[in-house]
Amino acid sequence: SLEYDLIINTPIPVPPLEEQRRIVEYIQKETSALDCLTNNIKQMAEKLEELRRININDAVTGKVKVTD
Repeated sequence: SLEYDLIINTPIPVPPLEEQRRIVEYIQKETSALDCLTNNIKQMAEKLEELRRININDAVTGKVKVTD
């Protein structure tokens, strides 16, 4: 069919191998940085949750005066 011929005969540009390697290195570096940021955010969220539990516990047990 015409669609098949068009797809099969369409050239697909492929960068040289060295450029492909640089692209992969860049993506790995950026992904690593994002992973680090994600881990930091998770750790902060866990600490905030712990502080929330402590604050609630302190309020319930009367260690902290709660006002309007």
